Amino acid sequence: MRKLSVSSGRKSHFAWLVYAMFVVLLGSTVPTPLYDLYRTQWQVSAFVITVVFACYVAGVLTALVLAGHLSDHVGRRPVSVAGVGFALLAAVVFATADGVPALGSARFVSGLGVGLCTGALTAALRENQSRPGRGALAASAITSAGLAFGPLLGGLAAQFAPMPLHTVFVVHLFLLAPAFAAVWLLPESRPPRHGTRVPWRPRVGVPAGVRRAFLRPALAIGCAYAVNGLYSALVPTLAREYLGSPVVVAGLLVVIMLGVSAFAQVLLRSRPSLTSQRDGLVVLALGLLMLLPSLGYGSTLGFLVAAAVTGLGQGMAYRGSLDRVCEIVPSHEQARAVSAYYVVGYTATAVPVLAVGALTDALGLFGACVCFVAAIGATALVGALPPRLRGRH
Repeated sequence: MRKLSVSSGRKSHFAWLVYAMFVVLLGSTVPTPLYDLYRTQWQVSAFVITVVFACYVAGVLTALVLAGHLSDHVGRRPVSVAGVGFALLAAVVFATADGVPALGSARFVSGLGVGLCTGALTAALRENQSRPGRGALAASAITSAGLAFGPLLGGLAAQFAPMPLHTVFVVHLFLLAPAFAAVWLLPESRPPRHGTRVPWRPRVGVPAGVRRAFLRPALAIGCAYAVNGLYSALVPTLAREYLGSPVVVAGLLVVIMLGVSAFAQVLLRSRPSLTSQRDGLVVLALGLLMLLPSLGYGSTLGFLVAAAVTGLGQGMAYRGSLDRVCEIVPSHEQARAVSAYYVVGYTATAVPVLAVGALTDALGLFGACVCFVAAIGATALVGALPPRLRGRH
């Protein structure tokens, strides 16, 4: 098979890269509304589900730490091919899973695919777009869109499809097939560095000259992704226990949060990166605070509004922080720096959610969520302070 002709144009390459990133990220949240079905079918606790979710994060971090820098040396294409290949393998394992160990393995492999694709495809999107900032905007918006549509697909399957724990992953396999062909056939946007030794030791990190500037976007992605973790791992259970909602509505709540996030990143793209990052953290904290009374009073409408406000803040903080990283880091160091950025984000995805799962036995799920809101909300507000004020605390 010969590579797609370069004459097809940069726009075509960009569109296929967008599609590949979308379907890989979509697969990472397809299981979200299915967790309650897994709990019922296999009789496991909420903490076990948070551990399964953490397996996904472990896979992402493994890929980012061990291979996040490789596309700077061997090219974007081979790393992207490997990433989509892992996503295909994960869909197969999901479709045949018959217990918690298989589910955890599928989540880990899915994380490997996302981790490999994240740095390589983000860098490739930027290199296939001549307008400054548009590649970073596309990467952040498509990430949120993919994460948003996954729960929608999973929720519809759970409500209407036969054998939902298997059928939905067969559908995802069919969606991944053209993505794999695309990353295999598209021209390389960053040729390999010939004559230099590939550094196989972990090289996730930030160039020394920009480390101080990197701290603020790292804090922003940490808060934004902690919210992703809460919604992806526990919102289906919260919706069932406190709102009495069916599984498709639980999936819709996640879609609202992440969908608003994706739209916010596109609609507010003209805002300066630092402004978007700061304002997003404030709005995110407000949305988290609104979540608690909606659960306390069992209000689905209140939860929808809280999810939308949280998504608005999450999208602004995410877009602004990723755009800022791409502004301050030189192009030849970008893949490993973006990988470091996502290492912070995915660590924050897992650790607070595991803490909520562990606290649930002692405080109840609502009490554990109060602790989450207090910790992440306060961190977001500190991150939104001007540097001089923050330095006094």
